[in-house]
Amino acid sequence: MQIRQAGDRWLGMVAVVLALVGCHFACSGSDSHPVGQDAHLVLSGQDVLVTHSGSGDARIDGAAPDLDVLAHDLSDGDLGAALDDLAEIEATVEVEVVVEDMSEGEMEPQDIAPPPEICNGLDDDGDGAVDEGFPDNDLDGLKDCVDPDDDNDGDPDFTDCQPLDAGFYWGAIETCNGLDDDCDGVVDEELFGYDCGEPKITSAPEASFDVGEALGCEFDLDVLFISSSRTDEVRVYDAESLDFLQTFTHPLFSEVASPLFTYGPNGMAFNERRNLVVAAYSSFVEFVDYGVEYKVYPKVTSEANENVLFDSVGNLYTTTSTGGSDKLNQYRAEDYAFEMTIEMPPGAGQLTGITFDYYSRIFVASQSDSTIHVAEASPDFSEFEWVGTLSGAGNPKKLEGLQISPNGEVLAASGDIIRYDFFSGEKLGSFDAPNDLFPVPLTVDNWGRVYTADYENGSGTAPADIFRFSPEGELETWTNDPGLLGPFGLVISGTVLPGDPPLLYSYQVVAEDIDGEELSFSLTKHPPGMFIGSNSGLIEWLITSAQMGLYEVAVKVEDPAGNSDLQEFVLEVK
Repeated sequence: MQIRQAGDRWLGMVAVVLALVGCHFACSGSDSHPVGQDAHLVLSGQDVLVTHSGSGDARIDGAAPDLDVLAHDLSDGDLGAALDDLAEIEATVEVEVVVEDMSEGEMEPQDIAPPPEICNGLDDDGDGAVDEGFPDNDLDGLKDCVDPDDDNDGDPDFTDCQPLDAGFYWGAIETCNGLDDDCDGVVDEELFGYDCGEPKITSAPEASFDVGEALGCEFDLDVLFISSSRTDEVRVYDAESLDFLQTFTHPLFSEVASPLFTYGPNGMAFNERRNLVVAAYSSFVEFVDYGVEYKVYPKVTSEANENVLFDSVGNLYTTTSTGGSDKLNQYRAEDYAFEMTIEMPPGAGQLTGITFDYYSRIFVASQSDSTIHVAEASPDFSEFEWVGTLSGAGNPKKLEGLQISPNGEVLAASGDIIRYDFFSGEKLGSFDAPNDLFPVPLTVDNWGRVYTADYENGSGTAPADIFRFSPEGELETWTNDPGLLGPFGLVISGTVLPGDPPLLYSYQVVAEDIDGEELSFSLTKHPPGMFIGSNSGLIEWLITSAQMGLYEVAVKVEDPAGNSDLQEFVLEVK
């Protein structure tokens, strides 16, 4: 309010918001301004005479009915008190106060300001707004000074450890962030069990890798299959007990009506689909299950093939039986169409056993020169270079089946089972059973145990014996099957042989870091050939029968600051 002196008058212009709720514009604390007996008020441009005729309240004359108010004694009171009474009028008016003082002398001009607004839920300065200029954190219309819950999270300010942040309140879920989310006075309590500034491996590996399950074939696992070439059937046994289980056949096994082994089923092997491929006289028959044909593929030459073999990319190889065409043939992986005949070294012939090792070297048994010839294959198996030999001289009988054991030794059925070291070319020894008269087919299982069956009298016309030896050559069990005549092509389901397409073991390591930093992965302990992506955390390992056993693995995750976590586990390949 500005009050000024003009001659013998005090003049002031007042803008007042008059409201019934009470806008205390010039209330407690305002200065008193004593005046004389009579004064004039101008309300909304209307001249109103305020008179006083003695002690007591003054009257306001000439006001409109809604402005008929009673003023305080202006001579004994003060202007602030009078204006408080006027504030009760329910209207907004402009008030010009003209005070005519008949008794006092002239006074010095004074400035009278409204009281300051304070944060108390009231309109202290009478401008119609409550607690203006003060913060309202949650924008709920209540200023923080009078709001019991400034962040509107349901936790009153007096218990809220972060009263201006709705993410922190009593009973909130604690997260790993270096803060006290639940306002219990403890930061990142034992819920997490590790320093939240460090990376943490959160994934868990499988304890074992089952080769048989990974192969995923329809045949039962650990089942022994042997071609009975003279009875035109494949006979099936339990690989552990050697008990006979069942038999199955196919029309192509007897397309030529003859008891000779030449026309019945001969060599066989599991392909990359884990189906069983059996060499008949004129075709290869692929079985998806016991006796269930998948497809038939013609051979380049109709003849007996004692051995069938696959390389790591799926190409098929055959050798002929004794007295055959003496060819080592390759059929391409896509459709088993004939691809080429691999030229043998001079002097090789009467080809029988055939196998691959872990280094893509092919081993071929030649009866003509009593030698096992060894060739290195190019990466795509399109070329072969003969690089070495193993001598069969001095063996009890001619060379028949061949196989590589999981420890890398070359095994040859040659009257006894002969053990060779390829790198030195030396014979390491031999083993056999007394009643194993003429072993022909030969294989190993994932544990390195050796299986064979004998041709008994040399012509396959007598019931054959089946044998299993330990990896060290000790006889474990054997049986005689009266229905097995002229055994060839001995294989075991669920086995990964050297040279077979390896199986892929993988483990995706997952790690978290609260800081969101880029993490790196490494293996601090692992078997040979196992790798991890330094950025991806993906562990991969190609598994063959050579990897059967227990392996310690340790994987480390690290952030740029050098903080790390280590996960250690033992992987069983079985």
